[in-house]
Amino acid sequence: MNHKKWIVGGGINGLIYAFYNREYGIITPHIGGDWKRMQNTIVTHAGPMTKKLLEDVGVPYETFTRKVEYIKGGKVIPEIGFDDQLAVIRKKIGDPNHCPPDDDVAISTGDYFISSYVFDFESLVEGLFKGINVDGDRVVLDQVIRIMDDEIITSKTSYEYTALVSTIPAPIFWNLRKMPRDLEAHPLTMALVDSPPKGLSECDTMYFVDETVRCVRANGPNVSGGPYLYEFPGRLNEQGLKEALNQVVPAEAKVISNWVNEFGCIKTDKQNIPPRNTIFCGRMAAWEHSLKIGDVVRQATFDCDMRFVWNRQAEFTSKFVDIERLDDQKYREEKTREYILHLYPEVGEILNAVNYKVHRGTHEVDEKAVKLEIVDCFKYLLNLMLVWGMSPEELFDLFNEKSDIVEERWRKLQEESR
Repeated sequence: MNHKKWIVGGGINGLIYAFYNREYGIITPHIGGDWKRMQNTIVTHAGPMTKKLLEDVGVPYETFTRKVEYIKGGKVIPEIGFDDQLAVIRKKIGDPNHCPPDDDVAISTGDYFISSYVFDFESLVEGLFKGINVDGDRVVLDQVIRIMDDEIITSKTSYEYTALVSTIPAPIFWNLRKMPRDLEAHPLTMALVDSPPKGLSECDTMYFVDETVRCVRANGPNVSGGPYLYEFPGRLNEQGLKEALNQVVPAEAKVISNWVNEFGCIKTDKQNIPPRNTIFCGRMAAWEHSLKIGDVVRQATFDCDMRFVWNRQAEFTSKFVDIERLDDQKYREEKTREYILHLYPEVGEILNAVNYKVHRGTHEVDEKAVKLEIVDCFKYLLNLMLVWGMSPEELFDLFNEKSDIVEERWRKLQEESR
């Protein structure tokens, strides 16, 4: 293996990233990850990026509206309010006093339906794997036991890297780095069962609001005849799981398999920042509970998007700049002065969009307007890069070079101040 760029983790997120970034190899003990054992009970929200993935891989799919029901007191309640959502969240994490922010009580959906895609998950895994290996063997089946600054140690050998994408759960990553982090997670006991909940054979997804009912959620199959996936808070032993299932499934129901997902319910932590030369990809790696498959596809295709942005600006800039004359130093300097003069007022537009004058009254800040002004500045900076012949790759190389200088300067200042 001659790769210098590696992905750790062979679950769906690692496969997606490798599919769109062929310069990366994968190191994983097995392909498919925990998603594979859930079979076809996974809900994939419909959206342009998920659609792109399925079409790029060539997996047949159908758009399907999943019906969602909320069960309280043994009955389907007509609507789900804040208190009931909060009750489900508290039950899921096993904390009756949990008080999340008012805007963070979503339980996958606050509505009575989920617009989703129906497809065979095994076909997606196989299609991704086939697409990854179309240009040679890029998968190492091995267990990672340590991650260093520039080297991955496995149970068999080691691999140097210049770029690393981690798709494994953040606590495991940081333990492999020998830099343990305290990230909040609550385990869930999962069970695949061959039948739906009592009296709810037509429902696709069910949330159980009552605290006395141990089950939190049941997901129906994406294909007819498949199993149902039941989720229970905490780590249940065999007897505990049997008692919890008896509350919601018919007596004749059979358990196909069960396991404990140690990171079943996570609390987003924005301080989970990856180390140098590392990218976190996916919900568990980034430790951000709201991320979905579409977000992973968007991130995995970012390199292509960056090149698209670069080329689109270059095409527009060529209407005002004679590209053929950019080897002329005087012409470059002339365009540099021109773009710097254009940039100054654009920076001022950002200030005008916010409340920066303390002696004047405040006004409501239009967040999108602020962001558009920042984009204006970015476009002029892109023009300067284009005038001086920079490429996206050179930008990133110079960014790292300048970051080394700035960080070393800061380190010395810290030492001098002690």
